[in-house]
Amino acid sequence: MRLGVLGAGKIVPFHLDAMLANGFEPHVIGARRGSVNAGNLAIRYGFEHQLEDPMDIFKIDIDCLLIASPANTLLEYLVAGLKLGLPILIEKPVFLEPRDFLIALDSGEPKVLVGYNRRFYHSTALLKSILNPGHFNSVRAIIPELSWSKERPSIEEVERNLRENTVHVIDLMNFLFKLDENNWSVRKPRGSQRFISLLFNSPVSSGQIDLVFGYPGSYQIQFFSDSSALVLSPLEILQSYDSMTVIEPTELLPIRQYVTQTTPLANLSEFDYSYKPGFYLQAKAFRDLVKGEVSQSDGATLSDAYVACKVADIACRALKSNC
Repeated sequence: MRLGVLGAGKIVPFHLDAMLANGFEPHVIGARRGSVNAGNLAIRYGFEHQLEDPMDIFKIDIDCLLIASPANTLLEYLVAGLKLGLPILIEKPVFLEPRDFLIALDSGEPKVLVGYNRRFYHSTALLKSILNPGHFNSVRAIIPELSWSKERPSIEEVERNLRENTVHVIDLMNFLFKLDENNWSVRKPRGSQRFISLLFNSPVSSGQIDLVFGYPGSYQIQFFSDSSALVLSPLEILQSYDSMTVIEPTELLPIRQYVTQTTPLANLSEFDYSYKPGFYLQAKAFRDLVKGEVSQSDGATLSDAYVACKVADIACRALKSNC
């Protein structure tokens, strides 16, 4: 399977490592003119061709395409690949604006896989098998975005983060509970640029994702049903809540303490020790797509990515209102 690559950013080697392990052959790479990264990747992975005009890739005989270029240069590449009928793996979030998706979707999407790799986590697969679609599930999440920032982030930084990063969690919820943009709403305190809540509701699930910008912390998503209480923290690790231990007051600490007892259910899979989590199984799903094999893939389609982008867009509009 001769692979063409557009883009030479930091994420590309992670894709290539997983794709080579699944039988793909690096054939041609294209990036902006004079890209040092593209040259280094060409040498490291043995590409036969390196292009300084990325559009020339569509003149070369390839079997499939990885697109990992910046969102503002992407539309032309994607539409050209779709018109040729190439199977395409495209790095998320694809586009930052919903209107660009509509242009691309007009060209068709039957052979497109979007790289929302968290769908392929071992923890996600186990969680999906545990969640009972016939019973109501409640979700509570705290997502500390821009946690590295020591200063109050600007509204532009927050908006870009919503469109580039928060879409990961939106897509994960859509995947787990079969949601679309009509299941989502947004709540924002008047005048706030550092807090926003995304809420979803369906006949069998409801949830609230609280986003806090510019504060330290780590991802935590809790799932509650009649039969179980589960938590992803971080998203690669699934644990179940088992019981509560009460620590009685002592002279040194005269207060009662309550400590949650959890049991790990899923850690990293065997592939995640050799490849970026989720990337090996994602590359395997793309291999099946290229070969035309019937696959029960959990991968995201272009339409799935469009829904996540739409929800992020709703949040951005709410963010800008009443600031």
